[in-house]
Amino acid sequence: MDAMRRVCSEIGFVNEVSIASLDDDLLRLRSKSVDDLGLTRTRNPAKGFGPVQHGFVSLVTGLFLCSHVASRGETVVDVLRILMRSLCGVSADSQIKLPGVVFALDREYQSKEVNRQIMECGGIVIGTHKRDRTFPFTYGKIGTQGQTVMMEKGAKTTKWATMKNSVSSTKITSTMCALAYRSGLGSVVLCNTSLKSAGPGKWSYIPLPRPQQAHPDIHGNEFASFERRVLILTECQRTPDWFLMRQFRITGLVAVQILRAIAKASESPDELEQTSENRCSVYHNLAQHTSVQLVQRILGILTDSISGESRSSAGSEIPSESALGKMKNKELQQMCRDQGLTVSGNKRELISRLLNGESNTNSTKNTIKSPAAALLSAWFLAPISSTDMKVGSKNEENICSRVPRFLEAHSDFRILQTKSYGLLCCPEERYLAFSPDDIALVTRPSSNDSFFAVLEYKTKTRDNTVDTERNIAVRCGKFATVKLDSHSDSRYLKTLIPDQGHRSQLLHNIISGSMRDGFIVHASSTAIICVVHVVIGDDIVDSYRLAFLKIKEACMDWIYTPGAPVPPFTADELGHCGDVSTLKQHLSLWRIVVAKTEEHGGPLPAAKHIIPSVIAIWNRVKGGIDVYFRYLKNIKPSHEHLPPLAALWLRFLMTLVYNAFQSAQLLSIRCTCDQYAVSVLISAHALLNPGNRVLNGRR
Repeated sequence: MDAMRRVCSEIGFVNEVSIASLDDDLLRLRSKSVDDLGLTRTRNPAKGFGPVQHGFVSLVTGLFLCSHVASRGETVVDVLRILMRSLCGVSADSQIKLPGVVFALDREYQSKEVNRQIMECGGIVIGTHKRDRTFPFTYGKIGTQGQTVMMEKGAKTTKWATMKNSVSSTKITSTMCALAYRSGLGSVVLCNTSLKSAGPGKWSYIPLPRPQQAHPDIHGNEFASFERRVLILTECQRTPDWFLMRQFRITGLVAVQILRAIAKASESPDELEQTSENRCSVYHNLAQHTSVQLVQRILGILTDSISGESRSSAGSEIPSESALGKMKNKELQQMCRDQGLTVSGNKRELISRLLNGESNTNSTKNTIKSPAAALLSAWFLAPISSTDMKVGSKNEENICSRVPRFLEAHSDFRILQTKSYGLLCCPEERYLAFSPDDIALVTRPSSNDSFFAVLEYKTKTRDNTVDTERNIAVRCGKFATVKLDSHSDSRYLKTLIPDQGHRSQLLHNIISGSMRDGFIVHASSTAIICVVHVVIGDDIVDSYRLAFLKIKEACMDWIYTPGAPVPPFTADELGHCGDVSTLKQHLSLWRIVVAKTEEHGGPLPAAKHIIPSVIAIWNRVKGGIDVYFRYLKNIKPSHEHLPPLAALWLRFLMTLVYNAFQSAQLLSIRCTCDQYAVSVLISAHALLNPGNRVLNGRR
């Protein structure tokens, strides 16, 4: 065994270079004669009963380096020392020197003794960790004294701790960093490492894999003039970089929530929880600003003191109590949202709120949300998924392909081309960002002019919402145009686009993109129902930008002022964000990615993950030895009656075959690379010397 381990190590191990993936594999040998061999047998409910083989595999090459089947009385540290001696080719533990070698450890191996052994020989530890009393963090259960409990629900965040290990050989103290990482999707990972480049504050941006051949831009330069009006922040939507970059900016969702909150705060300042008088005065001043009032009136945000419309006039549109009782919670929440009411609570509370107004509901959840809470709740969204959302996303391509024919049949407009974008923002006002479903190049044959317009697609998936849109199409036509200026009445816009969020999104996208036209397409899952064309006047554009400049200066100045401290937020205002530490992490990461985007001169490649570096490295190194074990599991020779010792020797012999196969694969790849390099040289020579077709027979 020692000879085989040393031969394999000499072939595949390179000191200071190799990354050693350590793991174990349970061999299902239930015979009593295994005990006669002096081997330790382990019972694993998921894998079976038998001795355990511990082994190292080189991550980069996949070559098997060494292994050992644990004998009776041997600890994990004893096994690790045997394997390390084989890697170094030495016979004494004191001679083990493995400087700079990264050891990827599964959670089964994590202990102070194992980590100390690795660091004493100069190695680097990286791996996952169990939930036990020795680790500084835990989750899903009550922690012991000195442990920090990480909640599984909440925004993406990290918590770090430093663990000191004394190294006896050097009489110095080495540092291990412990990490608890919450993904933001309901899971928590525990890791530790001694790798300094993957310590606290280190994040990795992992791009999505790109196709081998880039597709040419089929749009040519048709959208070049539009792209000069905006800054492209991300390549696509709903990727980790898109979610990050949209934070700390005003999007369509943020706009409508902050406007509602300002209106509510100015109406009932006493109902704001734990809000300082200074902050209340800021909200009241914003509500009195004429540009803010104009935008609220255009969007139809109902407030007694600002819009002059009473709750009774809004209540006249509410169905009867029996009709409300037949609706589902999502429909009731949408009605509350349209009325500017709180959308939390059960069905009974929602119905009571719609019928009686906000003040008559006696739930503690119905306290008015402050503008600060509105901003944070829109930036830190809890993950949500539903069948309706999935149908709507899948249906966007179908709607996009049918919109040109629909407009040609029902209007005087023609769509020449459409193009999809990720997150965009206004160059002069980078806090205004938007993510349109599509941007269209539209022409009007009667006037022979063309312009760019926003396209927004809304799929109605329920029978009652489809019927509502069909009724609107019957009353107002399948295509309708509404022009907005400072003297416009919002009632017609509200009739055409009942959803307040959709009105805000369309208005925001048009203005942020320095356009004047937008089309919102209402469709069922099978057909387009109607299209609304919105034209915005210059006075609305000026008022909108001025309103959000004032909001930005009052509520977001700490984001865009270098060195400004993060203001204090209450627990209710932080909401899904959780705590100020998480908020500061996101702000710091956001600033770094924004700086990298500006340095890159355009959007970064779409991200697959933005995760702590220790997690990124572990994801790359954790599977090294699993490949080796998987190959041996697939070998099913008909040697059922062999004694355990013969079965073990058969496994060792197949290991040599595995290494030979891996070596042949590596040599084949090297040969392919050499041939490719030669062909590149020949091609380059032919281009430089057109008369000489052959390179004198040389490479």
